Amino acid sequence: MLILAVGGYLGYRFLRHRDLRRMVERAAAEAEKLSDPVLRRDLKAHADFLAARLEQLRRKDILLGRLDDEVVELLRACQGKVPKPHLRPGHHVLITASKVDRGEYLPTSLAVPEGWNGTDPLPLVLDLHAAGVKEMTHCFPVRGYPGVLCMTPLARGSHDYVGVQMTAVEECLADVRRRYPVSRLYVVGHSMGGTGAWLFAQRHVAEISGLAPWMGNADPDAWKGVWEEEERPVLSPAGRACAMAQRARMPVARVGQLAGRPDLPIYIGHGADDTIVPVGHSDSMAEKLRALGAKNLRYDRFDGVGHGGFPVSCDEQIAWLLSHPPTEPSELVAIIPPLTFVADMVGAPPYRAIDPLKEAKLIVRDGKFAGGENVEAATDSPPSKWHYPGPAGFAFEHPVAFALLPDAPPAIAECVSELGPAWSQRYGGWIPHVAMRQGFGVFPTESTGEPCTLIALGSPKENPAVKVALEGLDVAVREGEVRLFGHTFRGEDIGLIMLRPHPTEPKAATLVVWGSTPDAYRQLWKRFGHVVHLEGDRGRWYFDYAVFDRKTCGPDSFLAVGWFDHHWRFDPKLLFEGSAELRAKMPGSHWAVKPAAGDSRVWLSTLAPEGIESRRGPLAFDRSAGVDAGPLMLQGTEFALGIGMVPPANATWRLDGKFARFRAKVGLEHTGTKYPLRYENERVQFEVWADGFCLASSAILSATDGLAELDVHIRGAKCLSLRAANTTKFIWHYGPVGWGEAELVPE
Repeated sequence: MLILAVGGYLGYRFLRHRDLRRMVERAAAEAEKLSDPVLRRDLKAHADFLAARLEQLRRKDILLGRLDDEVVELLRACQGKVPKPHLRPGHHVLITASKVDRGEYLPTSLAVPEGWNGTDPLPLVLDLHAAGVKEMTHCFPVRGYPGVLCMTPLARGSHDYVGVQMTAVEECLADVRRRYPVSRLYVVGHSMGGTGAWLFAQRHVAEISGLAPWMGNADPDAWKGVWEEEERPVLSPAGRACAMAQRARMPVARVGQLAGRPDLPIYIGHGADDTIVPVGHSDSMAEKLRALGAKNLRYDRFDGVGHGGFPVSCDEQIAWLLSHPPTEPSELVAIIPPLTFVADMVGAPPYRAIDPLKEAKLIVRDGKFAGGENVEAATDSPPSKWHYPGPAGFAFEHPVAFALLPDAPPAIAECVSELGPAWSQRYGGWIPHVAMRQGFGVFPTESTGEPCTLIALGSPKENPAVKVALEGLDVAVREGEVRLFGHTFRGEDIGLIMLRPHPTEPKAATLVVWGSTPDAYRQLWKRFGHVVHLEGDRGRWYFDYAVFDRKTCGPDSFLAVGWFDHHWRFDPKLLFEGSAELRAKMPGSHWAVKPAAGDSRVWLSTLAPEGIESRRGPLAFDRSAGVDAGPLMLQGTEFALGIGMVPPANATWRLDGKFARFRAKVGLEHTGTKYPLRYENERVQFEVWADGFCLASSAILSATDGLAELDVHIRGAKCLSLRAANTTKFIWHYGPVGWGEAELVPE
């Protein structure tokens, strides 16, 4: 009898699951008929989430009926049978139209507690998701809590909550606050969400009532010795300046902003055996907060625990925050690290850092300037960095568009076309192209004072937007040379990146990229490693301007980087040059190199690829793909010829059936187990594909496996693809890899 009963229940649940899928299809169709565009958009997104979730056939969804009530309520709402459906208890999906890239839809999961009357203000918990999230089903629904609104924005995926991802969080939060009455705000998060919690809390320190960042990446020093060298050699003023500006964007640089509210409840948690984000991050933040006088700090450091599996639940974390209400702040402290100019704190009044190369501290009392260290009161007269702060990477955090002529040169058009798909792949949405006659008028947010930026590629002759932006400046680019405010820099395929505020609109700016040759634009958006790359924290261009050439691939190998002063004027003290010594030793390039005279063999690095997919760094030819790359070093062996990559990466060459074999020696650049955290996670498989078929693959290699040799028959192949695939999900642990002596043998 028991077996029959269990079988009958299972049969019922599977039939019910099928019915639920049909109900969701009906709900989506009914939602199309709704007259309210906002409600229609939200309910359609909710139906999309449920359809995707039901398709996954999760056992608990099927056997326990976890989605039954939610599907029924969604159908009733789509049929117009539920007034104000978003105010009812349960799970909801809200859609926010982003201002950054022309209305990209940003979904948020929101839980309304049971027993709420729909009018009384409630506490709101902003729960930031961890890494590895790209779709709604990866992090929805948000976990609810009694008597509290809870929200998790998808926020464009997994990008360390910097740049446009933090903008997405703020856009979604503002939308929730418009729709629901909120009394207090709490922010929590684990892993990447813990990093986001630190960063969000510092930006919104006056607004939050509690903070629980667990396992967050907060202090770059915590990686030393377990992930990378104790000290990465910095060889030039440009490298030191970029490192200073990059560190300034990490939570540890502004920890004093949280200490400015000493009774703010902060609950930190971390496993002492964490091999994903070392416990030193939380150790450092807790130690600094205590030293600065934090009175309401709790730090649970769990021995024998790794990156999860804690004995304290998420509900307990929220309960602790709610039980320690802080007082309303009468005074706030903003920390302005060197070379950042502007406080990363919402509501900071106008001021000016006296010496931008030193840390400044701003005291804010009742929303007004009240003194500090290394600061002075300033007017809000434009242009100033209080209106449009920079650096160049700021262009990608707010409404942005390309200013491009229809007949732009091929190299420029190709460069623009490379960023569009890369943006869509990482963040969703798209960056629009605007006609020159539209200019900044293309931004619907301009009248509201929202910062906005045009990206303009080319010379003043090739792009009128470049001419307007650089009007009156002592700046020029010609083949082999850049003149910049009385300084002259020389190099092959030289180019200039520069951010300039609009002459009449204080919150608008133009990001200029001016190359001297077509090759100067190749792999532009990924060539400069940790300073420029769009992946995670590498998405910020930390400088206001930079001079680069074919050798440049990181901070030390720029010819120069620099920052303008508070009023966007050139200051010679803020110009920093790269390392001539390092640049002189750099082999190869980031595009195909010329064959050596008298060499009859066909090396892959001498052929231009037809396509490159490489989101964590550039494809390198006869050099390493690492930051400030030197020779191609694989497992201790230096290769004069070959292809460098940073996984995951894929490059394709058109061969047209001219070759019979492909040969290469493959391996990781890092060697040995000196850095245990990186060693444990860095696993790479090399694959050779031809015409859509995988012809050969290496074993999964680590830093102790030495080199592997691949010798593959490719007779008749029209296209050859080389792939370096990460085999664990923690891709930030991956360093450069390569294909040494990658050779094609003709028929």
